[in-house]
Order: sequence, then C-alpha cells, then structure tokens
Amino acid sequence: MRVAVCFLNGVGNFIFLTAAIKVLKRWGYEVDLITDEKFLKHPALMEISNGIFNKIRTKYVEDGYEKVFIFNWSVPAAVRRKVKTINWQEQGIHEVQHYLDCIGASWDDFDGYIFKPDLKPKIRKKDFTIALANCSRTNQAVKKRWDKFPELSEVLQDLGYQVVLLGLDGELEGCKGIDYTGKLTLRQTAKVLQQCNLLISPSTGLSVVADAVGTSVLLLEGPMTTPKSHPLLVNYAVVRKYVACAPCFQKSTWWMCKKPVCMTRIEVGDVIQKMLNFIPKMYRPRRKVFVKKEKAVKGRKFKCDGKVAYCVACFNRYHLLKSFLKSFKESEPQEGHVLFLNDGSTDPRVKKALLDFKVDGIEVHYFEADQAAQRHRCRCPSCASYNFLLKKAEKIEDVDYLAVCDPDAIFKPFWAQRMILTLEYARRHHEGVGLCSCFNAKHPVYDVAESQQVFSSPYGQYRLKRGVNLLFLMRKDFFKNDFGLFDVEENSADLSKNAELAQKGFWSVVLQPSMAQHMGAFASSFVRLKRCLFAEDF
Repeated sequence: MRVAVCFLNGVGNFIFLTAAIKVLKRWGYEVDLITDEKFLKHPALMEISNGIFNKIRTKYVEDGYEKVFIFNWSVPAAVRRKVKTINWQEQGIHEVQHYLDCIGASWDDFDGYIFKPDLKPKIRKKDFTIALANCSRTNQAVKKRWDKFPELSEVLQDLGYQVVLLGLDGELEGCKGIDYTGKLTLRQTAKVLQQCNLLISPSTGLSVVADAVGTSVLLLEGPMTTPKSHPLLVNYAVVRKYVACAPCFQKSTWWMCKKPVCMTRIEVGDVIQKMLNFIPKMYRPRRKVFVKKEKAVKGRKFKCDGKVAYCVACFNRYHLLKSFLKSFKESEPQEGHVLFLNDGSTDPRVKKALLDFKVDGIEVHYFEADQAAQRHRCRCPSCASYNFLLKKAEKIEDVDYLAVCDPDAIFKPFWAQRMILTLEYARRHHEGVGLCSCFNAKHPVYDVAESQQVFSSPYGQYRLKRGVNLLFLMRKDFFKNDFGLFDVEENSADLSKNAELAQKGFWSVVLQPSMAQHMGAFASSFVRLKRCLFAEDF
C-alpha cells in the first residue's frame, strides 16, 4: 500500500511531520514525498528525510497512490484535487495533532518522531551544560529573535555553567561559549544537543530537535502561539512578556510588525529566574543570581478593591483538596468570603479540613449535602452544586465578585487580584463583559482552539466565550433571576436541553486547566504530557 504526502515547510515542521509518517509506516504503508526543488537543495531537510521515504518526487504522479495527504500551508497546484488537507485555520491546536488528524490518527497513536542524532561530536561534559540557539535574520524569523543572548551567555558562564552555541553562522554573534555555529550538520547538532541539559531558544527548528533527542527546553516566546509548537516529549517552560498584540503569528499584525517588543522586553533576569527551575539544587549557584530588580511579585503591584466570594464544591479526593487549601492560603487571596459545599463526600477528612480552614481576611461558610441528594455519580461536583453556592454568595451584602474554584487547583501568589484586574481590564475594552476566564496559553494541556477570542492584558490573558472554564471570575450582578451554570450534555438526545438552557441565559462549563494547575484533570486526561512542566504564572 502506497501513500503520498506533500510537504514544503521548514526543519521544525518536518520533524513534527515525522510523527505522522511514523504512524503511517506502523500501519504498513510505503510513503512517498512530493515536494519542490528547494527541499532537495536544503541539506538539513534532506538529512532528516534520509531513509524515511520510499521516493522523493518534485512532480505529482496521478496514479498509484491509495491516499494523498497535503501537509502544506496551501494546496499546491500540482495536487489540486479532492485529497486530505489540513485546516490550518483551527488555531491553538498543536501542529503534530494537525498531522495526526489529517491521516486519521489520534494522540493514542503518537509515539515520538523519526529522527536520530549523529554519533559525534562528543563534548566534554561538565556538571550542567546549557545550549543557546537563536533564530535567523530572514524576514519572518527575525521577528522571533532575542537580542540579549550575548549578555545571557556571560551571566551563565559567570555562574559556572558550560555554554554551547548552536545554529547557523552569525546567529549568536557576540556570545561566549563553545561555538559550534555554522560548523555542524543538523544530525551533528542534534548529537551536541543530546549531551546538553537544557536548550534556551525562541520557538525554532532546534527547539523541536531538542524535543526529539530528549533535552529540556526553555522557550523565549513573543509572537508565536505556544500551543501550536511546544515540546511534547520533554520538560519545558516559557518566558513571555505580555503585550496587547501578542501572540500574532500569521495574523495581520505579524506581517506589519517592524519592532517585536514582545521579544525585546524579555530581560536576562527573566530567563535566569525560569532557568533555575531546571537545575538540580546541587548545581544551583551559591551566590545571589543576577535578576531584574522587579522580578519579585509585590503585593501592591496587584492591589485592587472589592471583596470576593470564593465558591468551592468538594467531593472526596482529600489528597487533592489538602493541596488546594494549602495553596489557597499561601496565595494571599483577596479579602472576602469562601463558601464550601461538602457535596456528599464519604471521606470524613473532607469535612474536618473544610471546617478547620482559616485565612486572615476571609470569612468561611460551610454547607453540606447528604449523599442521597447528590445529583451525579462522578468524582467531581456538578454545576448544580456551584449554582447552589452562587445563589448563597449573591445574598452576602459586601461581596463584589464571585469566583468559582475547582478543588483540585494549585494557585499562584495573588491570583485572585490578578483575575480581578484582568476582568476590569476586559470590561474596559469589551462592551458588556460580565465574566471572563483567565488562563495560561503556555500551559501544556490548555485547549486554546478558540484563539481568535484570546486577549492579553497587563495582568494575564483572558478569553470571552459562552463556554467557560472552572476557574473563572464574574461580578456579583452577572447572573439575574435563576440563571446559572449547566454541564454540557454529550448525548444527542440532550442537545435540545443545552440549547434551551443557553437561550435562557445559562452558561455551559467545560472543565479545563486555566491559570491554575488542575491536578485531577491533568493526571487523568493528558497522560502523555505528564512530563511537561507547569507554567510558573499565568
């Protein structure tokens, strides 16, 4: 059985593509590549493709293929017919998922890439080796370049780390370290990367190579949408400075941009701060690390007015609830009230933990539903439970905001203040906003499929939509009459119920990770991505 794939993109895209090629080969297909003359003249692409394809053609042959897949951004004239193509308009989906969907595969079929590093060169390994790579100076890649690599290389060496410079000639001018730029083939570069502990780079082809060879990655993100191209097999984290127009990849602002401030605003101290998360304690610098003065989160920076009613519905899972309560207390929440509903728990430790919970400036309200009254038979509370809490919270006079919190979340410092400031920012820029979900697009499992509705504020990102995530914030006067939340029914017989509730003003809820780490959702739904690092903030 023979199939053909059409491909005309770059090195990183090609390595992502090999995930789908690997699945096709496992299914017993012989795979031909249809490309152009530029591909044949690109040494790195030819190096990767060696041994993968049965034939490489520059012209399409009409007969002889059972299936043809188009993996290009546009359909080339040579194969302009009814063949399987990718809908690149579905933004926020990882590129590998696009390729898998195109061939009819799923994440369960994903088993890494087809890519092997060379046998040499071998570098003299020190305790901790960090590789640096930048983007080229082409019209598009220059918008992803970071200008402070020379300063970063000096700081890293001053801290005692071995620095390795990778990429094409001229991409890391002025940097200090073992210089391999312009001297290695792609597979030789991969061999060097494999011996490094960490790669620091913008989203580029070498960040995908690092993913393929098992080296952790610290991404410097500006215009790129991280959910599209983040590493899948290794630990990674993101350094990003939020500006109103970013991320803008392949949008009108991307083509018009002449000064990518989203990249130039990233400081060396921001990178060092995130980098330390990858370094074992025994190798961390003993003296004070150089960081930007404003790196520490100051409480007054996120100072805001108003009181919050935090609604938390709990059902068993004491081990997660205990971590949630600890992080909630340590996050210095905005003053107000917290309303707990023990929604039919059979574990007595849940009730004790909720009754014993105390935080300065927060008044605790405890409610209990017996097991017989529980409306669901799953591991987490239903929307009916949250509607109960929301109605109770609305009756508290001194409350300005209502926050729905999932009891398996881990909160970062001042998350409540940042959500309030983000909501008010959204209200100033979007007429009629009453509810918004703050989230982290850098989160490895966050679904940002509706990225055209994603916005940035000085305090965090947010999105506006009819379906919201459990964790979100709204003004107290958002719900009127008996409106509330409802669980989305997947059964076709219940679709009319969904439409009926939506018309009445109810809001559907989809449980997804947002600005917090959702331990239960992450562990149960995204097994393949467990090795990814959670973002430090949102």
